Order: sequence, then structure tokens, then C-alpha cells
Amino acid sequence: MTRIRIVIAAAVAVFTLAFAACAGNENDAGETGPTAGSGPTTATGATGETGAIPEFTTLEEGVLLVGSCLDYPPFETVKDGDEIGFDVELSEEIATRLGLTVEWVRATSTRSSRPWPEVSSTW
Repeated sequence: MTRIRIVIAAAVAVFTLAFAACAGNENDAGETGPTAGSGPTTATGATGETGAIPEFTTLEEGVLLVGSCLDYPPFETVKDGDEIGFDVELSEEIATRLGLTVEWVRATSTRSSRPWPEVSSTW
């Protein structure tokens, strides 16, 4: 009897999840689809559209300084003199959307050779 209850509960859960996944999403404007939504977060996201760029300042005009040790492939590494990896691509995409260029600042992991002592909280 207990086994039947477990099977029924599992079947109900599967059908509920399947129904929720296939259901449409409609926002206040009448748009439907998996990426439809409302509010400030829908200007960016799965649609690839970009919203208004927030106000910000950088240390150097037009440059996004990104500090990393670049020693963790596939996330970040240097190959043939070029920074590559997921974190690199993400940083470059963010900079592109903000109208900036990326300048990589290589961090080191030894205390004596730190390029900037203020970025040493984890060393």
C-alpha cells in the first residue's frame, strides 16, 4: 500500500512539473512566451536586449580593470599571450555592453610579489 502511494505521489509531481514547464508566460503587455516578463529586470536577460546603462565611474576613462591570477582553466588562463576562458569572455561582454575596453591586471598569489596590497584579503 505504501509503495502505491509513493508511485502516485511521484506521478503527480512529474505531471505538475511538466505542466508548469509547458505553461506559457504572459506579462501585463500581453506578450507571451518563455521570456516574457515585466519590471526592470526584463530589459536584460534571455532576450539579449540591453536596457539603459547605469551611471558609473571607472579609475581610467573607458577602461574596465579586471584583476585575476588567470591560473584556473577553463575559467581563466593565458594561452599564446591572450587571456581566454569563461570568466574572460564574461568580463569582455560586460565591458562591451558598458562601452568599455577590458584591461587585465594579473594578480599573484605570493605575499612578496603582490601588485596591489589593497587586494589581498584572501592571501
